[in-house]
Amino acid sequence: MTSPPFDGLLYTLLDRMTSSEGGFTGAITLFLPGQLVEGTPISEKEFLDRFEAMGNQMYNQFSQITEVAKRDYRARQERLQRGDVSPRTESSAVSTQPLTELPLTYVHLKDARVLGVGNVEIIPLWRGRLSEVIAWNLGWDVVEGEEYGVFTT
Repeated sequence: MTSPPFDGLLYTLLDRMTSSEGGFTGAITLFLPGQLVEGTPISEKEFLDRFEAMGNQMYNQFSQITEVAKRDYRARQERLQRGDVSPRTESSAVSTQPLTELPLTYVHLKDARVLGVGNVEIIPLWRGRLSEVIAWNLGWDVVEGEEYGVFTT
C-alpha cells in the first residue's frame, strides 16, 4: 500500500492548532488505514510533557524514555535554528511563514478516542504518523447519542 499524497491543508491546520503562539483548539477526526481516531491536537512538546507526567505517576521508567525523546526533540530544534533542517518542500504546503518549529511528521492528540466496534474509551495521549492520514474532518463523531461538534466559518 502506498502512502497517501501530502495534504498541505491538514499540515497547515495542525501546524496552526499546535503552534506555540497559540492557534485555535478543537477536535479533529482522522481516518487512517484500519482506524478512525478523534481527539484534540497538541504539539509534540506538550505530548512529551504529558507523557512524562503520566509516566511519573505510573512508572519511573517512563521518565527515562521521555528524556531520550526530549533530547532528540531539542537536537532537532537546534538543527532547525542552525538551518540544517528545512520546511517541507511539497508544493501543496500552504504556509509561507518562516519555519520556527520542527516540521510536523506526527500527529499528537490528547483525550483521543479510537472508534470502532465496542466500547469507546478515552485515551489520554495518541500519536500517529501524519503521512498515514487518508482523510479527516474537524469536529467529532457521534458516540452514544452525543451531538456532532461542527466548526463553521
